[in-house]
Amino acid sequence: MPRDFHLDFHPPTAVKIHLISGNNSISQSGNAIFENAICTKLIQIINDRVNKRFELLPTKVPLAEASNFDVVEKIAEAEERAKRRTTGRRRLSSHRRSKRQQRRMHAFLRGFDWRKINALFLDYSMVTPLRITTNGIEVGTSGQISMAGVTTPFVAAPLALPNEAPKSMLTMIVSDFVPNTLMYHGHRVGLFNTKVEPRTPSLGPMMRTTCDLSTGSLFCLGDIFPTLRDTYPNKYLMLEFKTLHPPNMIIKSEKDGGIKFSVIGLITLTGLNGMIPTGNERPLGSMEINLKAKVDMRLASSFVRGKLTLEDIKFTTRTPKVLTQEELDDAGFLSREIMQRMVNDILKQGIPIPVHPLFKLSKPKLSLTNRAMVFQTDFDLNEAIIKQLTSANLRKS
Repeated sequence: MPRDFHLDFHPPTAVKIHLISGNNSISQSGNAIFENAICTKLIQIINDRVNKRFELLPTKVPLAEASNFDVVEKIAEAEERAKRRTTGRRRLSSHRRSKRQQRRMHAFLRGFDWRKINALFLDYSMVTPLRITTNGIEVGTSGQISMAGVTTPFVAAPLALPNEAPKSMLTMIVSDFVPNTLMYHGHRVGLFNTKVEPRTPSLGPMMRTTCDLSTGSLFCLGDIFPTLRDTYPNKYLMLEFKTLHPPNMIIKSEKDGGIKFSVIGLITLTGLNGMIPTGNERPLGSMEINLKAKVDMRLASSFVRGKLTLEDIKFTTRTPKVLTQEELDDAGFLSREIMQRMVNDILKQGIPIPVHPLFKLSKPKLSLTNRAMVFQTDFDLNEAIIKQLTSANLRKS
């Protein structure tokens, strides 16, 4: 009898099955019978359990769940929904409802309003058939982030994998189409809208029209905009930012400038009578902002996160009696740090890497090419998930 069974992945060429025998006297016909028995069982398990369960998975995943997508839980939920369709039972279990609420709260605590982020979906669906080459197996997936029922008005630039033989198990090229779909649909749902008020950490003490030793702050927005200070003295301020157009990201190789980011938005300053907004305040002034920046990317788990360095910033007043254009022209340098922090808040949640949760990436490396990011990494298959997917009972394995 064989003492061990191995399913080994040998990058980049093949998946091989090895049967290791512990008894050299087993006849060739005995080996063939044993192999046929095991291979038949394997095929049955793959077809009747793994493939049927994968068919239940959605091709689009809520963006709020992209970083902690639970494959087994999603399949189990789909199986239970299928059972309810046949039995007429419609009620969600309290356990699954609680878990769903925890995920939404997790997204909220990470900085996004889950009511907005849950409107966006990351699409894992295949757009090209599997292709076997001398370098391995190639497949193209969508990677698009979108809203249900809303068409993205642009398409991805043509992509090609590097010609050289890969040194890592997995090479992935991600078009700048992916972050730009996030920017486009995120803009539509107001995902990047943000506010800074007196209670905001770090920037909060600056949210005043008047500041001196008695206020506990030696520098505030009133110093940048003296007409606002003179018109509305001793006011707390709330700064609200919203995008007027979808932000834009263009990726080039490092020698050609790297990653460029641009955004046009509207900043509204509202006067407050105290530290906490009541909802009854009225805007004092507003301005358009047009900024361009360079973005340095870093890998964090299954996300790419960016850090922005401003290259150009321009303000245009919409209320010249309160925010004069001359003051806004002078404010560019002084307000650079404030705006840099605000835009970094837009980018800090990151761009999800569209990798199936079945894979665990190991020390991925990132490089840039024209209109795309290239990831190279080794990976491990998630053994716990595979064990559950191949078991007869999905939840008890």
